[in-house]
Amino acid sequence: MMMEVTEIDHVYNAVLSMTAGRMSHFLLPHQQIESSLQWCQECLEQHHSSLFLLHTDLQYYYRHAVFHVFKHNNHLVINIDVPLTVRGLLHDMIVYRI
Repeated sequence: MMMEVTEIDHVYNAVLSMTAGRMSHFLLPHQQIESSLQWCQECLEQHHSSLFLLHTDLQYYYRHAVFHVFKHNNHLVINIDVPLTVRGLLHDMIVYRI
């Protein structure tokens, strides 16, 4: 019984965190985001070879990513906006002041 109460508390805190605009580690663990980003990059390489993921750092997705949450049947769906870029823009741009 205690485990169930703790789990419900974790889910409640995760939902509160997501309503505040922060991704939840409890609902979306690091391994899930990492494997999803790898899958996305592989699809880009196969079908859109000129595009790359702009952010591969997982902390970006927990701290700054825009996401939408909705329910479909008995599932909670988390849709994360993943920014893409082209190879020429992957590196930092150097700005010179004259």
